[in-house]
Amino acid sequence: LILVACDRIVLKAEQQALADELEQVLGDVRSAVQDWRAMQERLQAVTTASEKSPLTPANQREGIDFLHWLEDRHFTFLGARDYDLKRDGTGVSLVARPGTGLGILRGPPRTAETRLLPEAVQGLDSDELVLVAKAMTRATVHRPSWLDYLGVKRYDSAGQVVGETRFLGLYTSSAYSAPVSEIPQVRRRAADVMSRAGVVPDSHAAKSLQSILEAYPRDELFQIDAANLFEHAIGILRLQEHQRTRVFLRRDPYGRFSSVQVFLPRDRYNTELRVKVGNELMAALDGQSLEFTPMLTDSPMARIHYLVRAKDLVPQNINLAALEARIAKLA
Repeated sequence: LILVACDRIVLKAEQQALADELEQVLGDVRSAVQDWRAMQERLQAVTTASEKSPLTPANQREGIDFLHWLEDRHFTFLGARDYDLKRDGTGVSLVARPGTGLGILRGPPRTAETRLLPEAVQGLDSDELVLVAKAMTRATVHRPSWLDYLGVKRYDSAGQVVGETRFLGLYTSSAYSAPVSEIPQVRRRAADVMSRAGVVPDSHAAKSLQSILEAYPRDELFQIDAANLFEHAIGILRLQEHQRTRVFLRRDPYGRFSSVQVFLPRDRYNTELRVKVGNELMAALDGQSLEFTPMLTDSPMARIHYLVRAKDLVPQNINLAALEARIAKLA
């Protein structure tokens, strides 16, 4: 029995709304716990099926290893559902398959069909097995963070993508503390960055670049593609030589949010500046809500990682140089 004592709620409608919300949360907890084994079995089934995917052997292995890594206490599975891919003259969509929902995705889907933006279609056509993103809802189970989304591609006998098996959940604390070199898919992107940078192994530049990758926001490392990661990592490396305000932006492939890393001279950083920069990003990125995580170390640069959720879709043509100039002026 749990007794919650709170301020008096006078209106019957507000009392009922609170009761309904508590009932929904308890229902989500019950569904996630009851379907935990079924979600594990679904994961194992898609992992086995992925061994016949048409991906390059190295990327197929990384994807399968990543699924095994998630299963090994690095991810709390809260929901699962299968989706079928639909391509027609108007574009590409993912259609929820009835009766496949587990955990918090039990029952009929809120949205039966989701139209995909070109960036999301590129992800489906890429050589990676597992697509990683952030969902648009907060978890009602475990901790109130934004849910993590994993899409495992499904292929037909001809090697064509025909859909995905989607898992929702949260990474565990051990996933956030694991070395980059031990995380499948992520370690491959990090290795690509080191290779493309052409740094001499064990050199000062190589160690600096490795430190940048280890300190990179972990959620971003799971989601970012290799090209953007290289561009951002090299840009951050150059900041050690030319300390100035820099902005590194990544647009979610589904168009729902922007991830922005702002680097500022550490001695300029304060709460007032952080708020002003946040307001500038909200205006430029059509923001509805904003979250931030500052990181201050003994480095001469301070980093603030902003997550800006769009009202509708993130603007396509953002003048990043102009945005960076405005933020530099604020600093």
